[in-house]
Amino acid sequence: MKKKIAYGVTGLILGCIFLFPIYILIMNSFKTTKGIFTDVLGFPAKGTFTLENYKIFYEFAAYHGSDSGSGAVDIGYGGLGTCTL
Repeated sequence: MKKKIAYGVTGLILGCIFLFPIYILIMNSFKTTKGIFTDVLGFPAKGTFTLENYKIFYEFAAYHGSDSGSGAVDIGYGGLGTCTL
């Protein structure tokens, strides 16, 4: 029983550690550059909230011939590879 609880707690801690970078990516995608450097971990504040990053992404995806509705971009520039959201 104690072993099962220990595995559960360990799994929860590791899950939080592994998901934390995704949280940072999502929160920072709604911020301006100034907002990212001001508060990396927090929610977007009143003056730092923007959807401009998503507009840029969809323009970039449309320009490079990807279906911008799918959220997938295949750039094909060697080191940049493929980005799928």
